[in-house]
Amino acid sequence: LVSSYVKLAMVYENLTKSDSALVFYDKALDISREVDNDTLFAYSVTSMSQLNSIRGNQDKIVSLIFEALDKLENNPDPQFKHKLYYKLSEVHRELKTFDKAKHYLEIIINESKLNNILAAAYNSLGLIQYQQKKYKKAKKNLLVSLDLYRKLKDNYNACSMLVNIGALHYQLGEYEKTKKYWIEGKERIGKKDRKG
Repeated sequence: LVSSYVKLAMVYENLTKSDSALVFYDKALDISREVDNDTLFAYSVTSMSQLNSIRGNQDKIVSLIFEALDKLENNPDPQFKHKLYYKLSEVHRELKTFDKAKHYLEIIINESKLNNILAAAYNSLGLIQYQQKKYKKAKKNLLVSLDLYRKLKDNYNACSMLVNIGALHYQLGEYEKTKKYWIEGKERIGKKDRKG
Protein backbone atom coordinates (compact mmCIF):
# COMPACT_ATOMS: atom_id res chain seq x y z
CA LEU A 1 0.00 0.00 0.00
CA VAL A 2 2.86 2.41 0.84
CA SER A 3 4.52 1.74 -2.53
CA SER A 4 1.19 2.36 -4.30
CA TYR A 5 0.78 5.73 -2.59
CA VAL A 6 4.37 6.68 -3.47
CA LYS A 7 3.80 5.68 -7.11
CA LEU A 8 0.57 7.70 -7.21
CA ALA A 9 2.40 10.67 -5.72
CA MET A 10 5.10 10.36 -8.39
CA VAL A 11 2.45 10.35 -11.12
CA TYR A 12 0.96 13.57 -9.73
CA GLU A 13 4.45 15.02 -9.38
CA ASN A 14 5.16 14.27 -13.05
CA LEU A 15 1.85 15.93 -13.95
CA THR A 16 3.08 18.99 -11.96
CA LYS A 17 0.21 18.59 -9.50
CA SER A 18 2.42 18.99 -6.45
CA ASP A 19 -0.39 19.53 -3.91
CA SER A 20 -1.93 16.15 -4.80
CA ALA A 21 1.52 14.53 -4.85
CA LEU A 22 2.25 15.74 -1.31
CA VAL A 23 -1.10 14.35 -0.07
CA PHE A 24 -0.15 10.86 -1.28
CA TYR A 25 3.44 11.13 -0.01
CA ASP A 26 2.07 12.08 3.42
CA LYS A 27 -0.31 9.07 3.33
CA ALA A 28 2.65 6.81 2.50
CA LEU A 29 4.57 8.21 5.48
CA ASP A 30 1.61 7.79 7.84
CA ILE A 31 1.00 4.17 6.85
CA SER A 32 4.68 3.23 7.08
CA ARG A 33 4.72 4.71 10.60
CA GLU A 34 1.56 2.77 11.54
CA VAL A 35 2.90 -0.57 10.33
CA ASP A 36 6.32 0.33 11.80
CA ASN A 37 8.19 -0.47 8.60
CA ASP A 38 11.52 1.38 8.66
CA THR A 39 12.56 0.67 5.07
CA LEU A 40 9.18 1.74 3.65
CA PHE A 41 9.38 4.93 5.68
CA ALA A 42 12.89 5.64 4.34
CA TYR A 43 11.69 4.88 0.80
CA SER A 44 8.80 7.34 1.20
CA VAL A 45 11.10 10.05 2.56
CA THR A 46 13.67 9.73 -0.24
CA SER A 47 10.89 9.73 -2.85
CA MET A 48 9.25 12.89 -1.55
CA SER A 49 12.37 14.88 -0.66
CA GLN A 50 12.95 16.55 -4.00
CA LEU A 51 9.39 17.87 -4.26
CA ASN A 52 9.54 19.26 -0.73
CA SER A 53 12.89 20.92 -1.48
CA ILE A 54 11.51 22.53 -4.65
CA ARG A 55 8.59 23.91 -2.64
CA GLY A 56 10.97 25.37 -0.04
CA ASN A 57 10.09 22.82 2.66
CA GLN A 58 13.72 22.11 3.54
CA ASP A 59 13.08 22.09 7.30
CA LYS A 60 10.34 19.48 6.88
CA ILE A 61 12.48 17.21 4.71
CA VAL A 62 15.54 17.47 6.99
CA SER A 63 13.35 16.53 9.96
CA LEU A 64 11.89 13.53 8.07
CA ILE A 65 15.34 12.38 6.94
CA PHE A 66 16.62 12.38 10.53
CA GLU A 67 13.49 10.49 11.63
CA ALA A 68 14.19 7.90 8.91
CA LEU A 69 17.87 7.66 9.91
CA ASP A 70 16.83 7.01 13.53
CA LYS A 71 14.48 4.25 12.38
CA LEU A 72 17.25 2.67 10.27
CA GLU A 73 19.87 2.77 13.02
CA ASN A 74 20.00 -1.02 13.35
CA ASN A 75 19.36 -1.84 9.68
CA PRO A 76 22.28 -3.90 8.33
CA ASP A 77 21.86 -2.59 4.76
CA PRO A 78 23.70 0.77 4.57
CA GLN A 79 22.23 1.66 1.17
CA PHE A 80 19.04 3.15 2.65
CA LYS A 81 21.10 5.34 5.00
CA HIS A 82 23.36 6.45 2.15
CA LYS A 83 20.37 7.51 0.05
CA LEU A 84 19.15 9.58 2.98
CA TYR A 85 22.60 11.13 3.51
CA TYR A 86 22.64 11.97 -0.20
CA LYS A 87 19.25 13.71 0.10
CA LEU A 88 20.56 15.66 3.12
CA SER A 89 23.58 16.76 1.09
CA GLU A 90 21.28 17.94 -1.72
CA VAL A 91 19.23 20.06 0.68
CA HIS A 92 22.39 21.64 2.12
CA ARG A 93 23.74 22.24 -1.37
CA GLU A 94 20.54 24.13 -2.24
CA LEU A 95 20.88 26.15 0.97
CA LYS A 96 24.57 26.79 0.12
CA THR A 97 25.66 25.28 3.45
CA PHE A 98 28.42 23.48 1.59
CA ASP A 99 30.39 22.19 4.59
CA LYS A 100 27.34 20.24 5.79
CA ALA A 101 26.66 18.99 2.26
CA LYS A 102 30.27 17.79 1.96
CA HIS A 103 30.09 16.12 5.38
CA TYR A 104 27.20 13.86 4.30
CA LEU A 105 28.81 13.10 0.93
CA GLU A 106 32.05 12.08 2.68
CA ILE A 107 30.12 9.63 4.88
CA ILE A 108 28.82 7.96 1.70
CA ILE A 109 32.27 7.97 0.09
CA ASN A 110 33.90 6.44 3.18
CA GLU A 111 31.27 3.74 3.68
CA SER A 112 30.00 2.79 0.20
CA LYS A 113 31.04 0.06 -2.13
CA LEU A 114 30.75 0.38 -5.93
CA ASN A 115 27.19 1.54 -6.67
CA ASN A 116 25.31 4.46 -8.19
CA ILE A 117 24.98 6.37 -4.93
CA LEU A 118 28.79 6.36 -4.51
CA ALA A 119 29.25 7.66 -8.07
CA ALA A 120 26.59 10.32 -7.45
CA ALA A 121 28.33 11.37 -4.21
CA TYR A 122 31.64 11.98 -6.02
CA ASN A 123 29.77 13.92 -8.72
CA SER A 124 27.96 16.07 -6.15
CA LEU A 125 31.19 16.72 -4.23
CA GLY A 126 32.87 17.75 -7.48
CA LEU A 127 30.02 20.12 -8.35
CA ILE A 128 30.21 21.77 -4.91
CA GLN A 129 33.96 22.27 -5.36
CA TYR A 130 33.28 23.65 -8.83
CA GLN A 131 30.84 26.18 -7.33
CA GLN A 132 33.53 27.12 -4.82
CA LYS A 133 36.05 27.58 -7.69
CA LYS A 134 38.22 24.73 -6.35
CA TYR A 135 38.69 23.44 -9.87
CA LYS A 136 41.50 20.91 -9.33
CA LYS A 137 39.63 19.15 -6.52
CA ALA A 138 36.42 19.34 -8.53
CA LYS A 139 38.04 17.75 -11.58
CA LYS A 140 39.52 14.94 -9.47
CA ASN A 141 36.13 14.02 -7.99
CA LEU A 142 34.26 14.35 -11.30
CA LEU A 143 36.80 12.00 -12.92
CA VAL A 144 36.31 9.46 -10.10
CA SER A 145 32.56 9.69 -10.66
CA LEU A 146 33.00 9.19 -14.42
CA ASP A 147 35.18 6.12 -13.79
CA LEU A 148 32.59 4.63 -11.41
CA TYR A 149 29.72 5.20 -13.85
CA ARG A 150 31.78 3.51 -16.59
CA LYS A 151 32.42 0.51 -14.30
CA LEU A 152 28.69 0.38 -13.57
CA LYS A 153 28.00 0.54 -17.34
CA ASP A 154 25.73 3.53 -16.68
CA ASN A 155 26.02 5.28 -20.03
CA TYR A 156 23.46 8.00 -19.26
CA ASN A 157 25.28 9.28 -16.16
CA ALA A 158 28.69 8.78 -17.77
CA CYS A 159 27.52 11.18 -20.52
CA SER A 160 26.41 13.69 -17.88
CA MET A 161 29.84 13.46 -16.26
CA LEU A 162 31.58 14.08 -19.59
CA VAL A 163 29.48 17.24 -20.01
CA ASN A 164 30.32 18.37 -16.44
CA ILE A 165 34.05 17.79 -16.92
CA GLY A 166 33.93 19.58 -20.26
CA ALA A 167 32.19 22.54 -18.60
CA LEU A 168 34.90 22.66 -15.95
CA HIS A 169 37.62 22.83 -18.63
CA TYR A 170 35.63 25.52 -20.43
CA GLN A 171 35.58 27.57 -17.22
CA LEU A 172 39.37 27.23 -17.07
CA GLY A 173 39.73 28.35 -20.69
CA GLU A 174 41.00 24.88 -21.73
CA TYR A 175 38.90 24.71 -24.88
CA GLU A 176 40.63 21.73 -26.51
CA LYS A 177 39.99 19.61 -23.41
CA THR A 178 36.41 20.91 -23.32
CA LYS A 179 35.93 19.81 -26.90
CA LYS A 180 37.44 16.38 -26.20
CA TYR A 181 35.03 15.62 -23.33
CA TRP A 182 31.98 17.00 -25.12
CA ILE A 183 32.76 15.03 -28.31
CA GLU A 184 33.13 11.83 -26.26
CA GLY A 185 29.80 12.56 -24.57
CA LYS A 186 28.12 13.10 -27.93
CA GLU A 187 29.62 9.87 -29.31
CA ARG A 188 28.42 7.91 -26.28
CA ILE A 189 24.90 9.28 -26.73
CA GLY A 190 25.08 8.33 -30.42
CA LYS A 191 26.13 4.77 -29.57
CA LYS A 192 23.22 4.46 -27.15
CA ASP A 193 20.79 5.76 -29.78
CA ARG A 194 22.06 3.35 -32.42
CA LYS A 195 21.73 0.38 -30.05
CA GLY A 196 18.23 1.44 -28.96
